[in-house]
Amino acid sequence: MPTVAMWPNVIPAKSVISVPTSQMDVFTTIHQIVNISVPKDRIIDGQNILPLLRNPHNLTSPHKYLFHYCGSYLHGVRYIEDSDNVWKLLFYS
Repeated sequence: MPTVAMWPNVIPAKSVISVPTSQMDVFTTIHQIVNISVPKDRIIDGQNILPLLRNPHNLTSPHKYLFHYCGSYLHGVRYIEDSDNVWKLLFYS
């Protein structure tokens, strides 16, 4: 899902991030921006993508695995072994 972010003097204008991230990353990233800890009483799947937003030339995704659900059904999994090896498993019903 494409996302647009703007933060003058922090996120470079017209930058494009080409590594996979997740909408769940917004929660963790905002916590980092306002300098508060994420909750410790549950598992938080989102990762801080602030370094990626500040430097869009950084080609390292903060995720090793990404899961794609439609409703409650798993439709795909992406495993990022390294920058040269990305594995995808797609499920069709």
